[in-house]
Amino acid sequence: MLIALPDIPQTLIAYFATLKPGGVMVFMEPGASAESLWKRVTEVEAEVVLVLSSRYADLHASVPAAGARCLVFTTFRDYMGVRDWLAFTLTRHYADGAPLAMV
Repeated sequence: MLIALPDIPQTLIAYFATLKPGGVMVFMEPGASAESLWKRVTEVEAEVVLVLSSRYADLHASVPAAGARCLVFTTFRDYMGVRDWLAFTLTRHYADGAPLAMV
């Protein structure tokens, strides 16, 4: 599993969820270019890639082509309270490039 996330709760959850069944994870900086991510997926033969939903536009087609079986998108708003979730959704989520279908 390749994890390209900042310090958010999903990073820790993915870390332990991968360790429990004996999986191997590789961390990568969340702001890396699509080409850099594609290269790392190929090098480590990652089957699962976990990234922020704001990277959807540049990764949804290129990363599976690199050999990853599953590309998982997450967002900051998954662990927010209702007020913060609504404010984040209206001000940043769609402005950062998340498609409407991911709501």
